[in-house]
Amino acid sequence: MIIVNIVWENYVYSKTEIQKLSKPTDFGLYQIYGRHPAYGKNALLYIGQANAQSFAIRLKNRFEFEESSAYPHTLRVGRIVKSTELDKQLEWDESRWNEMITLSEKLLLLSHATAFNKQGNSGLYDDTDESKNIHIFNWEDYGDLLPEVSSYRYSYKYRTYENPLSSL
Repeated sequence: MIIVNIVWENYVYSKTEIQKLSKPTDFGLYQIYGRHPAYGKNALLYIGQANAQSFAIRLKNRFEFEESSAYPHTLRVGRIVKSTELDKQLEWDESRWNEMITLSEKLLLLSHATAFNKQGNSGLYDDTDESKNIHIFNWEDYGDLLPEVSSYRYSYKYRTYENPLSSL
């Protein structure tokens, strides 16, 4: 089991604010909030990743929401932080960061029904590789995300067509 701690910050959704997120350490996950015709005024529209690139570079292409019926107004960026003894023992090179960001995005998409994400909103977590079982702790300004999310909750191991959760 891998523990992933994500610290979230809240920003105004504007090109000016997004350009401030261009430091080499500005990568991780992001959430976009705004008005959606079915979900309401302050809905979680999208969860994405800025993987091996800054938030500014990734998000400059995310302004398609302005052209839709959704009106984004808030952006939350999440940075994965090392905080456990196991984290200190592991080698956290660029590929490790990329893996943690990718696994975290996948699990957050499975556990939260966002308005605009097309991929990852259905199915269960593919945990055939034990090393990919993760538990996410969302810290500080995490918006509408759950404070904790575990791959075990969304695992194929515990819930399949032949063995639905109700029969456990």
